[in-house]
Amino acid sequence: MKDKCNEENAFMISLVSEEEKQDVLFVASTLNILKYFADSFKAKRKDVQKTTFLKSVIKILSDLIYFVLDIEDVGKDPLDIDGIPPPSR
Repeated sequence: MKDKCNEENAFMISLVSEEEKQDVLFVASTLNILKYFADSFKAKRKDVQKTTFLKSVIKILSDLIYFVLDIEDVGKDPLDIDGIPPPSR
């Protein structure tokens, strides 16, 4: 009789540092609004054209650029920033 291999998901639970936890929570907190924006933009809904909503999306995208590059927000245009994300990001 042949040995049957079955594929199963495996999970490992390990403690993470408070900094890693905060990083994950920060990124997770941006997902809903970015998904809503992307879906609304694709559907050409007018609510995404509101200035206040667009400002919040731009702020989130800017914060994510600073986060990925692991640098402080110094008020510079995030699109003008050069850098390579550290491997931990």
